[in-house]
Amino acid sequence: GSRLCAKLVGVASEFNHSDRLLILAVDYANNKVTRVAQPCQEALAELLDGQMITEATDHIVGAILAIVKKQSYAVNPKILNILLHLRVAMVDMHRKDLTEEKAKEKKMKKEDKELARQMQKSKARRDRAELASKQTTIIHRLFVVYLRVLEAAKSCSKQHQARILAPCLEGLVKFAPLVNIELFHLLMKALKELLDMEDTAVSTKLHGLIAVASLAQKDAMQDASEWKVDLAHFHEVLYQCIPEAMSSPVYDEAGAKKAAEGEEGDTSDTASQGSTSTSGSLSSNAFSIAQSMAQARFVQSTMIREWTYRARLVLRAVDLLILSQKFLPIHRVIAFCRRLQQFLPMVPAHIALSMGTLCHRLYLRYPSANAVVIGGADNGVGGRGAFNPEAETTSSSHADSSFAWELSLLRRSFHPTVSKVADNLSKHYHQLSQYRPGQEPPVSKQLNALGPYEVLEAYDCSVGDIVPSPTIPTVLKTASKTASKTVSKTASKTASKRPRDDAL
Repeated sequence: GSRLCAKLVGVASEFNHSDRLLILAVDYANNKVTRVAQPCQEALAELLDGQMITEATDHIVGAILAIVKKQSYAVNPKILNILLHLRVAMVDMHRKDLTEEKAKEKKMKKEDKELARQMQKSKARRDRAELASKQTTIIHRLFVVYLRVLEAAKSCSKQHQARILAPCLEGLVKFAPLVNIELFHLLMKALKELLDMEDTAVSTKLHGLIAVASLAQKDAMQDASEWKVDLAHFHEVLYQCIPEAMSSPVYDEAGAKKAAEGEEGDTSDTASQGSTSTSGSLSSNAFSIAQSMAQARFVQSTMIREWTYRARLVLRAVDLLILSQKFLPIHRVIAFCRRLQQFLPMVPAHIALSMGTLCHRLYLRYPSANAVVIGGADNGVGGRGAFNPEAETTSSSHADSSFAWELSLLRRSFHPTVSKVADNLSKHYHQLSQYRPGQEPPVSKQLNALGPYEVLEAYDCSVGDIVPSPTIPTVLKTASKTASKTVSKTASKTASKRPRDDAL
């Protein structure tokens, strides 16, 4: 029945009761058995990919909303992937219309041309008004679905929560420019409650923070004060997530086995159609939350891969919530720099390079934060109290009350690239400490060219290799050359002492 229904989905518009057929296809797509649900999931996704907002789109979104209302958290996560294939249009009611074709205009009189132009304009405006009304209704239902999923995810297990939130957060990012002010605040409130839960996994929290940052970009496009959102609470959540994300992950064999059994027979999740707006200021590549959350079960098999996976999420969250924002308090920026730097000696080399480069970008973005590295005018720090590296909030950490010492330790790192970069950073900040007003500010082009994302990918050692390969010390080079010369001389002497065979 599912395969037959999937074949009829593409021609559903030719039936009198197409809404019943589409509702039946959505019910099949929500089935827990993969071989039953997959044909209708693919057919519905293909239908939405091939058309803009139509009556069929309204029926599909309405059917999914009805399922979410009835079954709450028992919804198949893959049915939410279908919503990522919606093709919406930014409809402008006052856009000028194109005139008729030139060939027809030549044959028409001036009065007929004017009459046809006015009729075409009125019809186009009426069609756009209908499309805008229909799209508004569908988008409203879509965000209601995401809102109910966020509410239901609070009572799910960690594994099911990650699966059901992946397409939800991806949809929030994709359709964020179309949200209205009422749903905007409801979604932000639901995300805040989800992030405040203690049972939420740290990777899920980081993905939620990325979605919050993408939704918060909405207020940058609006002038009304109703759209403004204070991200201070989400900054504190990110500050609390960094220690767990940057610490060495603990492999849970039982949990990984259970997750693998739950995913048995599943195909890969449907990717989002169209780029998202979570590229940030340090990378031009779009970031897919759904694809990132789907990788979680694959990286858990190896500790270094999961470590890299979490570091990449921290990098993306700090980029969107701290580096891309404007007018942040300096003490908050310093607190994030100190928290990231305190883990530099404890993480793998490629993560240390990436986070060190990120801190350097933060210092460039907020020059006043350099005081914890180079000191103030009197080569001292201006903060009060004692630095608390285990503080839960940025204000109680007193991050500006002591100097950052991690760079000095990294200069003695076993990894040659880490040692070299740390040494260059130390020299750069020493030059900054000698800077006086009226002089040309010191600029290190090599350090400014380092990108955190590029460094993390280029020196990724999760495959088991040291990248780049370490250079051989000079002492060993000299010893190996001497040994090779000794071996060659001994071989030549041995060959000269052998008696030559007489020619037969």
